Amino acid sequence: MSMEEKEQKKIALEKENQALPERIAELERRLGIDSKNSPKPSSSDGLNKKNHRTKSLRAKSQRKTAQSNRTSSRSQTMPSRVP
Repeated sequence: MSMEEKEQKKIALEKENQALPERIAELERRLGIDSKNSPKPSSSDGLNKKNHRTKSLRAKSQRKTAQSNRTSSRSQTMPSRVP
């Protein structure tokens, strides 16, 4: 590679390096956009929703279910057969 070719390549790389911070800033801005801060519909957010709730908001009941009440009472009160 001649000295002139190296100089041209250096100039091209310097121009590219100057443009990169602007491009990075634009891409980072796009990553931060969702339906809350843009006119996009909420269905376009996909699975990356920030307020996605995995558990119910209801408090767990302290009462036993009817099924568990029936099975436990049956096993305790079963009379033994006498021949």
